[in-house]
Amino acid sequence: MTEDEYHKALNGQETEFANAFGTMNARAKNLARYHTFYGDANLINTELQRYQAVKREDLQRVAQKYLTAEGCNYLRFPVPTAPAAEPKPGEPKSTGTK
Repeated sequence: MTEDEYHKALNGQETEFANAFGTMNARAKNLARYHTFYGDANLINTELQRYQAVKREDLQRVAQKYLTAEGCNYLRFPVPTAPAAEPKPGEPKSTGTK
């Protein structure tokens, strides 16, 4: 992660955080969420500082530890095939070989 990518991620988080409190309804919901899940609505006042406390080196260390080939899961979905078209009246049925 370059220094520019790191700062871009921090700026994005700050923008997202600021936009989450645009309306009175959003503020009330977020305060209720902090109270319900963390038991302290005042944590809302320090969340951004906690994000900003994460250093680029921390992200790299965690990525190297958890984002490994052994930690990947792959989902493979078969591509559906279209059913063979029914021949029009009077046309011979295709055998699928040429």
